[in-house]
Amino acid sequence: MKMQGNVSTSMDVEFRHFRDLRTEKVYGKQNTTLLKDTGNENHALFNVLPAFDYILSHLETAKKRTDLSPHITMSINLAWIKMNDYYQKSDDSKVYLVAAVLDPRVKLAYFKENRKKEWCRGLREKLDAYMREFTTAKESIDNQSSPPPSQSSSCNLFGPQSGDESWGCWYPKAHDIVRPAGGSEWDQYLAESRVIHTPTFSYRRWWIDDQARFPILLRMALELLAVPAMSTEVERVFSGYVKILCNFN
Repeated sequence: MKMQGNVSTSMDVEFRHFRDLRTEKVYGKQNTTLLKDTGNENHALFNVLPAFDYILSHLETAKKRTDLSPHITMSINLAWIKMNDYYQKSDDSKVYLVAAVLDPRVKLAYFKENRKKEWCRGLREKLDAYMREFTTAKESIDNQSSPPPSQSSSCNLFGPQSGDESWGCWYPKAHDIVRPAGGSEWDQYLAESRVIHTPTFSYRRWWIDDQARFPILLRMALELLAVPAMSTEVERVFSGYVKILCNFN
């Protein structure tokens, strides 16, 4: 549910704005309500793999219970089959892994701690391959005088992550051992200790703060942050505009 995004509030705000424009209540005035941010980062792509692990682990535990009715047990098994099928398909694209590793609270250490050793083979190679592909694809854009991202870290485009006790349980509770590193941006980034989650942490602001050290990873992180984890929000927005259009007519 947290990964669906929250468009209900913003849709209601937009509806009221258009309604007021039609009745000329705020015509010619700036509607500052629309300028307030109503989103958060939970529904971005980087949460997909940890959330899959979290849900699958609960289903695995539920499958072993003997005190449930046959109907509930069947539903649990069917849910596990479907979730596992989608989880396996996520390996077809490197983007899910890269987005998760670019979360400074997750990195590669999360996968090494929560996956079998054989499942971790080739992960670093995927990161390097994605960076090569990304760099090649962005070369032409870099040559077209694109303005660099803002140096300010005070932007509140996204609010902090939720403080729910179960959500984000995959974040580390203590700092990792810091290892000296050189070489590529991946080497330097992965060698540093993972960030400890706080209620005010923002994935986006963290990367903007560190853009001087990791210019390529920054661009990768911000691009992937724009990718929703699910299509639910997009479909809701599309359906919600029917409500607005009907009131225009």
